[in-house]
Amino acid sequence: MDVSDDQARLIVYVTAEFVRRRQLTGQPIPEQVRRLLAEASAYGTSERPREQHSEPDLIDTETAAAILHCTSRNIRRIATDLDGEQVAGRWIFHRATVTEYAHLKQGA
Repeated sequence: MDVSDDQARLIVYVTAEFVRRRQLTGQPIPEQVRRLLAEASAYGTSERPREQHSEPDLIDTETAAAILHCTSRNIRRIATDLDGEQVAGRWIFHRATVTEYAHLKQGA
């Protein structure tokens, strides 16, 4: 079956979102889904940014606090600045966002 670039982008988007939701809830990612994401991501990758098709590196409050050299309480206070998402009562963050915030904070 031939897949257009638009279809490949849609497959990557839907599959990556599925993976992200399972990571947020701590569920395992089926190997078939990982393979589908990798194969769809490899299709026409020159047009798509890398972060769109790679699995997000999600971290918790304690890890974010370690990166920013502050307390978990402070992280919960600035969670929205870090684009945090609350899942089952816990804050989850993208490592890249927290790292970028740390670099901006050092530069200020």
